[in-house]
Amino acid sequence: LKFSAAGSVVACVLIPIYQAGQGDVAGFNDLHLANLKKDSDSFWVVVCSAYFLAALFVHLVSVEWKHFIALRRRHFQRLATGMHGAGAAQAQRSILVEVVPAKYCIQ
Repeated sequence: LKFSAAGSVVACVLIPIYQAGQGDVAGFNDLHLANLKKDSDSFWVVVCSAYFLAALFVHLVSVEWKHFIALRRRHFQRLATGMHGAGAAQAQRSILVEVVPAKYCIQ
């Protein structure tokens, strides 16, 4: 949601820049990068906007990852201390071995 809001704000800045471009496109095509000339000063606003959105995305993913790790750690601590029941704590440390060859089975 935060990234979408930031992208919308950036789009509100870029659309007038695209429209004011001096390109030779017509109709709806004047609302994108093709309407700007390569050597125009407005081109750098687009480049900076792209870097801003990329940096914001990396920041937001990092914040969410830290939040996920905290939740995961808390969940494992609750399992280890038996807060979810003794069976859950035992299941966390159990190994299920299947398809053991007959020569290794003790009967």
